[in-house]
Amino acid sequence: MALTRIFRATYSSSLNAGEIWKYVLDKKPRVILMESFCAPESHIEMGGIIDYEKEYGTDTMKQLLEVGTSAHKKWTGELAAVVAGVSVGSEFRFCDRFHEISFNRFINRNPKAELVLELLQALDTIQDADDSAQHISRAIPELWVERHQVMSHIIKRQQKKYPGEELLSVIGSAHADSVELLLNAEETSSLDDLLVNYPPTYTEDDLDKRLAVAALLSTTMAFHPSTVVSPEDVPEDQKEHADRVYNNYRNTFRRRLEDNIPGSQSRDIAPTQEQLLARVASRYSGRSVGLLQLPRLCNELEMVRQAKAS
Repeated sequence: MALTRIFRATYSSSLNAGEIWKYVLDKKPRVILMESFCAPESHIEMGGIIDYEKEYGTDTMKQLLEVGTSAHKKWTGELAAVVAGVSVGSEFRFCDRFHEISFNRFINRNPKAELVLELLQALDTIQDADDSAQHISRAIPELWVERHQVMSHIIKRQQKKYPGEELLSVIGSAHADSVELLLNAEETSSLDDLLVNYPPTYTEDDLDKRLAVAALLSTTMAFHPSTVVSPEDVPEDQKEHADRVYNNYRNTFRRRLEDNIPGSQSRDIAPTQEQLLARVASRYSGRSVGLLQLPRLCNELEMVRQAKAS
Protein backbone atom coordinates (compact mmCIF):
# COMPACT_ATOMS: atom_id res chain seq x y z
CA MET A 1 0.00 0.00 0.00
CA ALA A 2 1.23 3.49 -0.83
CA LEU A 3 2.22 5.85 1.97
CA THR A 4 -0.40 8.60 2.04
CA ARG A 5 0.12 11.77 4.02
CA ILE A 6 -2.94 13.97 4.54
CA PHE A 7 -2.47 17.69 5.05
CA ARG A 8 -5.29 19.93 6.18
CA ALA A 9 -5.70 23.16 4.23
CA THR A 10 -8.15 26.05 3.94
CA TYR A 11 -9.17 28.27 1.04
CA SER A 12 -8.16 31.50 2.74
CA SER A 13 -5.39 30.93 5.29
CA SER A 14 -1.79 29.76 5.21
CA LEU A 15 -2.59 26.76 7.44
CA ASN A 16 0.20 24.17 6.93
CA ALA A 17 1.57 26.03 3.87
CA GLY A 18 5.16 25.98 5.12
CA GLU A 19 4.96 22.33 6.14
CA ILE A 20 3.37 21.32 2.84
CA TRP A 21 6.02 23.23 0.86
CA LYS A 22 8.86 21.50 2.72
CA TYR A 23 7.22 18.08 2.58
CA VAL A 24 6.68 18.20 -1.20
CA LEU A 25 10.19 19.40 -1.96
CA ASP A 26 11.74 16.78 0.39
CA LYS A 27 9.55 13.75 -0.27
CA LYS A 28 8.68 14.37 -3.94
CA PRO A 29 5.30 12.59 -3.76
CA ARG A 30 4.33 10.53 -6.80
CA VAL A 31 0.78 11.89 -6.72
CA ILE A 32 -0.80 14.90 -5.03
CA LEU A 33 -4.55 14.49 -4.59
CA MET A 34 -6.51 17.68 -4.02
CA GLU A 35 -10.06 18.65 -3.15
CA SER A 36 -9.75 21.79 -5.30
CA PHE A 37 -8.06 22.79 -8.53
CA CYS A 38 -7.65 25.87 -10.70
CA ALA A 39 -7.26 25.02 -14.38
CA PRO A 40 -9.89 27.09 -16.23
CA GLU A 41 -8.70 26.09 -19.72
CA SER A 42 -8.69 22.35 -19.02
CA HIS A 43 -11.40 19.72 -18.82
CA ILE A 44 -10.93 17.98 -15.48
CA GLU A 45 -12.68 14.75 -14.59
CA MET A 46 -13.41 13.46 -11.10
CA GLY A 47 -10.34 11.51 -10.11
CA GLY A 48 -8.63 12.82 -13.22
CA ILE A 49 -5.26 14.44 -13.84
CA ILE A 50 -4.72 18.19 -13.49
CA ASP A 51 -1.82 19.25 -15.74
CA TYR A 52 -0.69 22.58 -14.31
CA GLU A 53 2.38 22.80 -16.56
CA LYS A 54 0.20 22.48 -19.65
CA GLU A 55 -2.29 24.97 -18.24
CA TYR A 56 0.17 27.71 -17.27
CA GLY A 57 3.45 26.88 -19.02
CA THR A 58 6.65 25.27 -17.75
CA ASP A 59 8.68 28.50 -17.68
CA THR A 60 6.01 30.40 -15.77
CA MET A 61 5.67 27.66 -13.17
CA LYS A 62 9.46 27.63 -12.71
CA GLN A 63 9.38 31.37 -12.09
CA LEU A 64 6.59 30.88 -9.60
CA LEU A 65 8.76 28.38 -7.73
CA GLU A 66 11.43 31.07 -7.36
CA VAL A 67 8.81 33.47 -6.01
CA GLY A 68 7.50 30.81 -3.67
CA THR A 69 10.89 30.21 -2.07
CA SER A 70 10.37 33.39 -0.07
CA ALA A 71 6.61 33.93 -0.43
CA HIS A 72 5.06 30.49 0.15
CA LYS A 73 4.35 31.11 3.85
CA LYS A 74 1.87 33.76 2.73
CA TRP A 75 0.16 31.31 0.38
CA THR A 76 -2.55 28.81 1.16
CA GLY A 77 -1.51 25.19 1.54
CA GLU A 78 -3.19 24.35 -1.78
CA LEU A 79 -1.15 26.87 -3.74
CA ALA A 80 2.05 25.82 -1.98
CA ALA A 81 1.35 22.18 -2.90
CA VAL A 82 0.75 23.00 -6.56
CA VAL A 83 3.83 25.14 -7.10
CA ALA A 84 6.17 22.84 -5.18
CA GLY A 85 4.59 19.72 -6.71
CA VAL A 86 5.06 20.89 -10.28
CA SER A 87 8.75 21.52 -9.57
CA VAL A 88 9.35 17.93 -8.41
CA GLY A 89 7.26 16.28 -11.13
CA SER A 90 4.31 15.18 -9.00
CA GLU A 91 1.11 14.12 -10.73
CA PHE A 92 -1.97 16.03 -9.61
CA ARG A 93 -5.43 14.51 -9.34
CA PHE A 94 -8.82 15.92 -8.42
CA CYS A 95 -10.16 13.82 -5.53
CA ASP A 96 -13.59 15.33 -4.97
CA ARG A 97 -16.99 15.37 -6.69
CA PHE A 98 -18.29 18.45 -8.50
CA HIS A 99 -20.86 20.38 -6.46
CA GLU A 100 -23.31 20.32 -9.37
CA ILE A 101 -23.47 16.53 -9.17
CA SER A 102 -23.88 16.57 -5.40
CA PHE A 103 -26.80 18.98 -5.65
CA ASN A 104 -28.33 17.01 -8.52
CA ARG A 105 -28.24 13.89 -6.36
CA PHE A 106 -29.80 15.75 -3.43
CA ILE A 107 -32.60 17.06 -5.64
CA ASN A 108 -33.20 13.65 -7.18
CA ARG A 109 -33.35 11.92 -3.77
CA ASN A 110 -36.05 14.10 -2.27
CA PRO A 111 -39.70 14.70 -3.16
CA LYS A 112 -40.43 18.45 -3.05
CA ALA A 113 -41.93 18.59 0.45
CA GLU A 114 -39.09 16.60 2.00
CA LEU A 115 -36.51 18.67 0.11
CA VAL A 116 -37.90 21.96 1.43
CA LEU A 117 -38.01 20.54 4.96
CA GLU A 118 -34.38 19.46 4.66
CA LEU A 119 -33.42 22.91 3.38
CA LEU A 120 -35.14 24.56 6.34
CA GLN A 121 -33.35 22.22 8.73
CA ALA A 122 -30.04 23.07 7.07
CA LEU A 123 -30.86 26.77 7.36
CA ASP A 124 -31.48 26.37 11.08
CA THR A 125 -27.91 25.11 11.59
CA ILE A 126 -26.41 28.43 10.45
CA GLN A 127 -25.14 30.52 13.33
CA ASP A 128 -22.77 32.73 11.37
CA ALA A 129 -23.44 33.84 7.79
CA ASP A 130 -19.72 33.69 6.94
CA ASP A 131 -19.67 29.91 7.54
CA SER A 132 -22.95 29.17 5.78
CA ALA A 133 -21.45 26.87 3.13
CA GLN A 134 -19.99 24.50 5.70
CA HIS A 135 -23.15 24.48 7.84
CA ILE A 136 -25.35 23.66 4.87
CA SER A 137 -22.92 21.05 3.55
CA ARG A 138 -22.81 19.26 6.90
CA ALA A 139 -26.62 19.07 6.94
CA ILE A 140 -26.95 17.50 3.47
CA PRO A 141 -25.46 14.00 3.05
CA GLU A 142 -24.71 14.48 -0.65
CA LEU A 143 -22.53 17.50 0.19
CA TRP A 144 -20.74 15.96 3.14
CA VAL A 145 -20.85 12.21 3.81
CA GLU A 146 -20.93 11.19 0.14
CA ARG A 147 -18.12 13.56 -0.79
CA HIS A 148 -15.91 12.07 1.91
CA GLN A 149 -16.62 8.63 0.47
CA VAL A 150 -15.67 9.88 -3.00
CA MET A 151 -12.39 11.35 -1.70
CA SER A 152 -11.55 8.10 0.08
CA HIS A 153 -12.29 5.96 -2.99
CA ILE A 154 -10.13 8.11 -5.29
CA ILE A 155 -7.23 8.15 -2.85
CA LYS A 156 -7.44 4.37 -2.41
CA ARG A 157 -7.32 3.88 -6.18
CA GLN A 158 -4.04 5.77 -6.32
CA GLN A 159 -2.71 3.79 -3.36
CA LYS A 160 -3.37 0.56 -5.26
CA LYS A 161 -1.89 2.00 -8.45
CA TYR A 162 1.36 3.09 -6.79
CA PRO A 163 2.07 0.61 -3.97
CA GLY A 164 4.91 1.63 -1.70
CA GLU A 165 5.20 5.13 -3.19
CA GLU A 166 4.69 8.45 -1.47
CA LEU A 167 1.30 10.10 -2.00
CA LEU A 168 0.03 13.39 -0.64
CA SER A 169 -3.58 14.49 -0.08
CA VAL A 170 -4.37 18.17 0.45
CA ILE A 171 -7.99 18.56 1.54
CA GLY A 172 -10.07 20.95 3.59
CA SER A 173 -9.44 20.88 7.31
CA ALA A 174 -13.14 20.19 7.97
CA HIS A 175 -13.03 17.03 5.81
CA ALA A 176 -9.67 15.53 6.76
CA ASP A 177 -10.65 13.52 9.85
CA SER A 178 -13.62 11.85 8.15
CA VAL A 179 -11.58 10.98 5.05
CA GLU A 180 -8.77 9.57 7.17
CA LEU A 181 -11.22 7.30 9.00
CA LEU A 182 -12.62 6.03 5.71
CA LEU A 183 -9.14 5.33 4.37
CA ASN A 184 -8.60 2.94 7.28
CA ALA A 185 -12.00 1.25 6.99
CA GLU A 186 -13.66 -1.27 4.72
CA GLU A 187 -15.55 0.30 1.83
CA THR A 188 -19.34 0.26 2.16
CA SER A 189 -20.00 2.20 -1.03
CA SER A 190 -19.10 2.10 -4.72
CA LEU A 191 -17.31 4.96 -6.46
CA ASP A 192 -19.23 4.31 -9.66
CA ASP A 193 -22.51 4.65 -7.75
CA LEU A 194 -21.32 7.81 -6.00
CA LEU A 195 -20.48 9.46 -9.33
CA VAL A 196 -23.88 8.82 -10.91
CA ASN A 197 -25.35 12.17 -11.97
CA TYR A 198 -29.01 13.14 -12.26
CA PRO A 199 -29.02 16.13 -14.65
CA PRO A 200 -31.89 18.65 -14.70
CA THR A 201 -35.05 17.62 -16.52
CA TYR A 202 -36.86 20.95 -15.99
CA THR A 203 -40.19 19.33 -15.49
CA GLU A 204 -42.31 21.51 -13.21
CA ASP A 205 -41.44 19.36 -10.19
CA ASP A 206 -37.72 19.31 -10.96
CA LEU A 207 -37.68 23.05 -11.63
CA ASP A 208 -39.54 23.87 -8.41
CA LYS A 209 -37.04 21.85 -6.38
CA ARG A 210 -34.11 23.54 -8.10
CA LEU A 211 -35.61 26.96 -7.47
CA ALA A 212 -35.99 26.13 -3.78
CA VAL A 213 -32.32 25.12 -3.53
CA ALA A 214 -31.21 28.17 -5.56
CA ALA A 215 -33.21 30.45 -3.26
CA LEU A 216 -31.47 28.99 -0.22
CA LEU A 217 -28.03 29.36 -1.82
CA SER A 218 -28.75 32.97 -2.76
CA THR A 219 -30.09 33.81 0.70
CA THR A 220 -27.13 32.31 2.53
CA MET A 221 -24.33 32.92 0.00
CA ALA A 222 -23.30 29.32 0.60
CA PHE A 223 -22.82 28.52 -3.10
CA HIS A 224 -23.69 30.34 -6.30
CA PRO A 225 -27.35 29.70 -7.26
CA SER A 226 -26.29 28.80 -10.81
CA THR A 227 -24.85 25.61 -9.33
CA VAL A 228 -28.40 24.25 -9.49
CA VAL A 229 -30.23 26.48 -11.98
CA SER A 230 -29.49 29.56 -14.11
CA PRO A 231 -32.12 31.97 -15.48
CA GLU A 232 -31.14 31.08 -19.05
CA ASP A 233 -31.82 27.40 -18.31
CA VAL A 234 -35.46 27.98 -17.43
CA PRO A 235 -37.79 27.16 -20.36
CA GLU A 236 -39.41 30.29 -21.75
CA ASP A 237 -42.95 29.10 -20.98
CA GLN A 238 -42.02 28.57 -17.32
CA LYS A 239 -40.19 31.83 -16.57
CA GLU A 240 -43.16 33.60 -14.99
CA HIS A 241 -43.87 30.58 -12.81
CA ALA A 242 -40.17 30.28 -11.94
CA ASP A 243 -39.91 33.93 -10.84
CA ARG A 244 -42.91 33.55 -8.54
CA VAL A 245 -41.72 30.28 -7.00
CA TYR A 246 -38.15 31.50 -6.52
CA ASN A 247 -39.23 34.74 -4.83
CA ASN A 248 -41.61 32.89 -2.52
CA TYR A 249 -38.88 30.55 -1.36
CA ARG A 250 -36.33 33.33 -1.05
CA ASN A 251 -38.65 35.40 1.13
CA THR A 252 -39.37 32.37 3.31
CA PHE A 253 -35.71 31.55 3.78
CA ARG A 254 -34.79 35.16 4.39
CA ARG A 255 -37.35 35.56 7.16
CA ARG A 256 -36.23 32.28 8.71
CA LEU A 257 -32.58 33.34 8.65
CA GLU A 258 -33.40 36.77 10.11
CA ASP A 259 -35.14 35.01 12.99
CA ASN A 260 -32.17 32.71 13.55
CA ILE A 261 -29.37 35.28 13.37
CA PRO A 262 -29.94 38.46 15.41
CA GLY A 263 -29.21 41.57 13.38
CA SER A 264 -29.09 39.76 10.05
CA GLN A 265 -31.88 41.95 8.64
CA SER A 266 -29.80 45.11 8.91
CA ARG A 267 -26.84 43.32 7.30
CA ASP A 268 -28.92 42.44 4.25
CA ILE A 269 -28.28 38.74 4.56
CA ALA A 270 -30.00 38.15 1.20
CA PRO A 271 -27.91 40.45 -1.02
CA THR A 272 -28.28 41.68 -4.55
CA GLN A 273 -25.76 40.39 -7.09
CA GLU A 274 -23.65 43.53 -6.65
CA GLN A 275 -23.70 43.20 -2.87
CA LEU A 276 -22.83 39.53 -3.18
CA LEU A 277 -19.74 40.25 -5.26
CA ALA A 278 -18.64 43.04 -2.92
CA ARG A 279 -19.04 40.82 0.13
CA VAL A 280 -17.09 37.97 -1.43
CA ALA A 281 -14.29 40.39 -2.34
CA SER A 282 -14.13 41.81 1.18
CA ARG A 283 -14.23 38.33 2.69
CA TYR A 284 -10.91 37.46 1.02
CA SER A 285 -9.19 40.84 1.29
CA GLY A 286 -6.06 40.72 3.39
CA ARG A 287 -5.99 36.92 3.44
CA SER A 288 -3.40 34.49 2.17
CA VAL A 289 -2.83 34.15 -1.57
CA GLY A 290 -4.90 31.16 -2.63
CA LEU A 291 -5.14 28.67 -5.46
CA LEU A 292 -7.80 30.70 -7.28
CA GLN A 293 -5.24 33.47 -7.67
CA LEU A 294 -2.86 31.21 -9.57
CA PRO A 295 -3.96 32.56 -13.01
CA ARG A 296 -3.29 36.12 -11.90
CA LEU A 297 0.14 35.24 -10.51
CA CYS A 298 1.10 33.41 -13.70
CA ASN A 299 -0.15 36.24 -15.91
CA GLU A 300 1.89 38.78 -13.96
CA LEU A 301 5.02 36.65 -14.20
CA GLU A 302 4.49 36.13 -17.92
CA MET A 303 4.17 39.89 -18.43
CA VAL A 304 7.42 40.45 -16.55
CA ARG A 305 9.17 37.76 -18.61
CA GLN A 306 7.98 39.28 -21.89
CA ALA A 307 9.01 42.75 -20.79
CA LYS A 308 12.53 41.56 -19.98
CA ALA A 309 12.76 39.76 -23.33
CA SER A 310 11.73 42.82 -25.35
